[in-house]
Amino acid sequence: MRDHAVAGDATPLGGHPHFGASERRIGVIINFVRRNRFTTTAAAIMILSACSSTPDEPSFNPTPRPTRPGQVVIIAGDHNINRDPRDGEYALQTSAYTNGGLAAAGDGRIMFEVVHGREGRIARLEHNGRITLLKLGNVPSQLAVHGNDLWLMSAYSGFDLTKASLATLGQEVQLAWDSALGEKLSVVTDSGRPASKTKREEIAESLQDARFNLRADGTPIIARKDGELFEVPEIGTIRRWHPEGYDKALAKVSAGTTFDTTYVASDSRTGEMAILGHQGIIWIPRTGAASGLRFPQSARSLPPWTVAAQLGDGSTLLLGGVNATHRTPRPVRASKDKGLTLLSWGEARRCDEFDGSLATIGSAFPGGIARLPDGSLVISDKMCGRVYSFRMPDDPAGRPYPA
Repeated sequence: MRDHAVAGDATPLGGHPHFGASERRIGVIINFVRRNRFTTTAAAIMILSACSSTPDEPSFNPTPRPTRPGQVVIIAGDHNINRDPRDGEYALQTSAYTNGGLAAAGDGRIMFEVVHGREGRIARLEHNGRITLLKLGNVPSQLAVHGNDLWLMSAYSGFDLTKASLATLGQEVQLAWDSALGEKLSVVTDSGRPASKTKREEIAESLQDARFNLRADGTPIIARKDGELFEVPEIGTIRRWHPEGYDKALAKVSAGTTFDTTYVASDSRTGEMAILGHQGIIWIPRTGAASGLRFPQSARSLPPWTVAAQLGDGSTLLLGGVNATHRTPRPVRASKDKGLTLLSWGEARRCDEFDGSLATIGSAFPGGIARLPDGSLVISDKMCGRVYSFRMPDDPAGRPYPA
């Protein structure tokens, strides 16, 4: 595990000024004109010709966006490129293979984790279609944004929760077991008292492979595999979180088995959170009691859905649910009153069969998902090394999920 970064440590890798062939070509022409005594008119024509010829400009649209319901576009990644991504290159001409983690800032810029050497990097997709590589967090596998802050969590080997400023890239480690901060970690019990060392070690071990997201007020919420929730109210402090009705909903959905948390979704617009597990899903509203939906046996016997996105209409989109041996897409909408609706998005698609249809989204191995301010969604695909943007269909066809 690498040493934790300090404030100001994270900087774009490379730092290139983007002066390309056009600028160099104009300089060469000016010197050529001076040496050969061309007329003013001829010189002007040559310089204007150089300005109008822009080989630096890509021959493709570097910033595609879905413009109609049900449309899917690739916004990052080429599945034929397996090298490490490079700072400043176009997102569509680089590798976007990832181990997980994707988030969107309020200005529409998208951050996603990319495989880069042994540690990984955060790629920020800029408005011009290029990526900026950032060295943030400690091999983060999960990302979330609140305001001007990017939160990064790793819970596979050890545990690390870091907050980074999107303005300055300065970092603050919030929780980390294998560090000096870990020795000072305060675990607060339900009664508000510090937990014993034994209890602290027990909780630290239980957060292996946990999931997280941010509550509407910006507080990190961590969900263990068994569905128990913790909040991080300040640096170095973690305590159990008991939303109204949550314990009852968790017991109902788990039904005596392990909940097996796979994703935590949060909608900053409504303040609602959704805790997704192999057994079912639990919604936590901003106000009022939590409610849960236990999945039918036919769903619980298949690979779990691994990402969730609230759609703003009371329903939640669930994606994933595929693996190497179960490739049949199973995209669903989950809602409190209608249960699960299996969406008709088409047959499985391979990476080389991209056709702009929602079948690509249903076939993806998602690393993360985010909803943009315009209502479109972005999702990373670990199998194909891409990031897609798509719009939900106006009237998504589907049928009740089989029992």
